[in-house]
Amino acid sequence: MLSSSTIDETLNLFLLHDKGDTRHRLWIRACQNPILADKIRNMIEDIMQSGVCKSHRDVHNILSEHIRSKYGYYSSNWAFYNWFRGRYPIPLYVIKELLCAWKEICRKSDGEFLAVAQELQKRIDYLQVASGSNKVKTPIKLTDELAYFLGIIIGDGSLPNMRAPYICLKKGNKEFMEEIYPQLVARLFDIKIRTRYSYRDNTYDASFGSRVIFRYLTKIFRLPPGPKAKIAKIPRLVLLSRPSVKASFLRGFFDTDGGISGGKEIEFSTSSKKLFEGTQKLLKEFGLNPRTYIHHD
Repeated sequence: MLSSSTIDETLNLFLLHDKGDTRHRLWIRACQNPILADKIRNMIEDIMQSGVCKSHRDVHNILSEHIRSKYGYYSSNWAFYNWFRGRYPIPLYVIKELLCAWKEICRKSDGEFLAVAQELQKRIDYLQVASGSNKVKTPIKLTDELAYFLGIIIGDGSLPNMRAPYICLKKGNKEFMEEIYPQLVARLFDIKIRTRYSYRDNTYDASFGSRVIFRYLTKIFRLPPGPKAKIAKIPRLVLLSRPSVKASFLRGFFDTDGGISGGKEIEFSTSSKKLFEGTQKLLKEFGLNPRTYIHHD
């Protein structure tokens, strides 16, 4: 559903839902806003006008059956109903299943389905895990600035593990860690982060916890959680993007993992063969011909 190559750099937010999340407190939800609500209600009206459903309760029952058959969730019976009554934000997977039910019942074409799915995602401005939790912004387009952030995280960042959804970065450059990086995170995700200095190893550390952004990076861009030295690679979405996105990714990557050798050569080293090959490919696309050295230790 919603292939990224088909929709041209529009990110699929529906991927943020994990089928393993049987507990409602782990569901990613779209924060309430009038435009999104109107779009969802228009789909509901279409379903009711089809003659299959006579009331909103019928729509609720059909949607609940869709969800039970696909996910096995029984505790989700009221997720749609509570949103409809304005009580809680609506889970992303409920929007997705409503879309599928709308397409099936109203006999919509793949093109119509895709257009409405894109429009819905454009209207999702903030996401949160549960009602009352912190809201974060999630870019719907792979922009140059987002690509720069991805380059930074792949270069020198880390996503420790799934149980502790933190995005961590440690560097020795004060200006980068106290100004450039926090401002970038604030613009992209509307999250304020603090930088801490470690006298022990003379580095600056900036970490922030967000289950939404953690999933955004691991589900959409396939960044690996945990140790990544030997398995890191350039996201496929970056490799398929326009030149400015690729250039921004390389800039973020070399800002954090690159260096100057002998005062004249720019270099980087990695234990990951896929990251090595991907970086080499991008550099060659920009007319560069990097020399490569393999160290078997």
